[in-house]
Amino acid sequence: NACMARGLRTRNVGSTLAFAPPLVINADEVDQIVDILGSVIDGLA
Repeated sequence: NACMARGLRTRNVGSTLAFAPPLVINADEVDQIVDILGSVIDGLA
């Protein structure tokens, strides 16, 4: 839910976290995904 609140759609598949990026994605958008995920993980610690 924390990822979704920040605009990042994820789903879990067993013990794997799956992302649903568009088929066409640029480096800035990948950086944004990494930043959001890092922020969420930091918030859990």
